[in-house]
Amino acid sequence: MKKCKKCNIKYNIYSRYCPLCNSKLEGNSLNLVFPSNVKKDNTNIIITIILGSTLLLSLLSILIEYLISNKVLYSIYIMILLGINYIFIYFIIKNKYNVVSIIYRYGIFLIILLYFLYIMLEKNIINNIFIPILCIVLVIFQLVVYIVKKVKDRVNYFSILLYLVILLLIQIVLFVFKYITFKVLIYISISLNIFVLLGILLIDFKNIINDIKGILNF
Repeated sequence: MKKCKKCNIKYNIYSRYCPLCNSKLEGNSLNLVFPSNVKKDNTNIIITIILGSTLLLSLLSILIEYLISNKVLYSIYIMILLGINYIFIYFIIKNKYNVVSIIYRYGIFLIILLYFLYIMLEKNIINNIFIPILCIVLVIFQLVVYIVKKVKDRVNYFSILLYLVILLLIQIVLFVFKYITFKVLIYISISLNIFVLLGILLIDFKNIINDIKGILNF
């Protein structure tokens, strides 16, 4: 039997985590009646794919910037943010939600904070580079949260969509009022945001409607 030390409950399940508190279980499960129905744990494969994608995007950013300007400057910032994004995704997949809860809840406030920092310091790199890249990271972060929670059947569709809509509106406001002069990254960020938003709407439209009805008590 497996046991959760936090809940002090024993389980005879294949899952490695407690269904109540999501803490890691200790011990081994007994032979179940239907072992063939157990899903394989593919988290290590997913993490490896994301790590490879992170390294590939980092190398592409260096190559593109070097070909355009014969120097490597902004791609270093991109590499750092991609690395941070990988760490966040790793902790999400490994069920360590507490580590990333601050970014998940306060990512939009961090963008606003960066904007006020831009007003005070008048450094265009904040608006042109840091804010768009942070938006890209947050969109990817939301997408991973959506995928992981969908696998675990714990998706709060309304909160994810609301987050993405607010994030999109912030970027559009910055773009329309010409606070951003280097437009390549903001184009990528807005396009990615719209793509993820529409993708979730198309895939889970019925679930989203039911979620909204539940919130409005219809």
